[in-house]
Amino acid sequence: MKKRLFVSDLVKRKKFPLKDDEKKYLLKVLRLEDGDGVELFDGSGNIALSKLRIRGNVAWVEVVERERVPSPFKIHLTIGLSAIRVQNFEWALIKCNELMVETIIPFFSKYTISTGREKRIIDKIDRFKKLVIESSRQCGRNYLLYIKNLRGFSELLSEDDYDFKILLDVGGKKGFYSFLNNKREELFGKKILFLIGPEGGWSMDEIEKAKEKNFLHIKFGNSILKSETAAVAVASSFYLFFYS
Repeated sequence: MKKRLFVSDLVKRKKFPLKDDEKKYLLKVLRLEDGDGVELFDGSGNIALSKLRIRGNVAWVEVVERERVPSPFKIHLTIGLSAIRVQNFEWALIKCNELMVETIIPFFSKYTISTGREKRIIDKIDRFKKLVIESSRQCGRNYLLYIKNLRGFSELLSEDDYDFKILLDVGGKKGFYSFLNNKREELFGKKILFLIGPEGGWSMDEIEKAKEKNFLHIKFGNSILKSETAAVAVASSFYLFFYS
């Protein structure tokens, strides 16, 4: 396993003093010693080989060689995920990051359970970003998953910068596997928006409005999946089709 550390300003500096949590991770968890190699990444495609330096209680990493890595995305997948329980949202977020989802958009719709979840999602954005960094450090991802701000369903429907827009619904007429299998070659390099609703599903009005905005109405099997399960199932399917 590569020993990796996130550094936001990687291209600007050569030496990076370690914060207490970073020092604990490298010295106590990974048990690295002075002179050991550490790979640095900034989440936007820049990486660097560095050496760990330890002098008494002070530790830092020093860049040896920098490199720019190309974008790994074979498709540009955005998942719109309803505002669900924070711990469930976090789990889906981490797994989607591992599975090469490019963007997550949290949103609320008619049947989103209104128990302050929207506010909690907004309040946790900084924590979500830290979880993505930690996940990327572990899985080797060099381009961080991007988390957009929470928005309403109508605002989400107005997003037009996509080649394919899909509404996942157990009542959909077309099957997900059939869609992927038939469109595989056409999907390469394209921008895809995939909407996954709340536990309560979609209202008929929302489904009709999505169709008016040229969303495909697709189902993922006959089971009613929890929102976080559906997000990971969709991400896994795309990953299997395009990255395996």
